[in-house]
Amino acid sequence: MLLAVVNGQNLTTAEIDPHVREEVESLNDKIAEARRNIGTPGQHVVAPAEAARRKMTAQQLYDIEVKRKLTEPTTAEINKFIEDNRDSINQSDPDTMKKDVALICSAKKRRACLGSW
Repeated sequence: MLLAVVNGQNLTTAEIDPHVREEVESLNDKIAEARRNIGTPGQHVVAPAEAARRKMTAQQLYDIEVKRKLTEPTTAEINKFIEDNRDSINQSDPDTMKKDVALICSAKKRRACLGSW
């Protein structure tokens, strides 16, 4: 996993202490878990009142208004992101790179969808 580019040199997790590498590589999972635990901003501010008005739970409202609008990134979207960001992406493992880019594209869609909710 690419950590940084310093003076044109890629610094990856393969080059750091194994214990630190484990922490860094599990960071995305920890962030996702924290976000699941706190929920989305809309759930806490807008959703309860709107859900009550519609006679449903905040989670049901979220599922209707946000989740159903989210789609997996297309191959074209992934390839465009890679092309646009080629200089800052670690391309040593194409499969891992595409998975990471797919996660980034999914997160961007989720933020855009939540922003309109």
